[in-house]
Amino acid sequence: MLLAALLALQSTESLSADWAAVAALPAGRERAARVALLLHDRARELSKPEIELAWRVGTEEADALRFDSAVPVQRALYERMPALWSVSNLALSLNRLEGAGSADKVLAEWLPRARGSERADVWSQRGTYWLGAGDAARGRPLLARAIALGSSDATVVLAREDLAAGRVAAARAGFAAALLERTPSPWAVRGFGVALLTP
Repeated sequence: MLLAALLALQSTESLSADWAAVAALPAGRERAARVALLLHDRARELSKPEIELAWRVGTEEADALRFDSAVPVQRALYERMPALWSVSNLALSLNRLEGAGSADKVLAEWLPRARGSERADVWSQRGTYWLGAGDAARGRPLLARAIALGSSDATVVLAREDLAAGRVAAARAGFAAALLERTPSPWAVRGFGVALLTP
């Protein structure tokens, strides 16, 4: 991902004093609140280590299921660093905190900025959130759009949904299409095998 590439670059930059103080705090709501405040300070540019720390704090809060403290950090980071990785991170936490509608809204707002394969990824995420919320009427068309843009993930998700609903022929066709990728995902291979074994 772009974040991994950005953070992998060698840098002589370091944390400022404010960020170093936050880095020394134990994980938790106070640390997350202080990171969110620092992210709102637009008077100075963020160094790569500060971006990494903000991302890590938001992710740690989400991993600890403290979505109410993860979202402010992730939203502020997305506003400072608008990119697919930051909007995806925010959408994941919004989905858990507020539901599919909030995740879909932030992804839909990002969509005009998406380029190339990012567009398929955003459509796929939107559809997956709605399917996860039990709203296939909203999710399936979004996943279909992702498939039209080349998303193999969306193909596997829809094929799995077809298999679960007993539409075995449609599931087989979907998984077979996903197997045509240069490097098919393990889920596509497994799904195709299960679909073949299903009467």
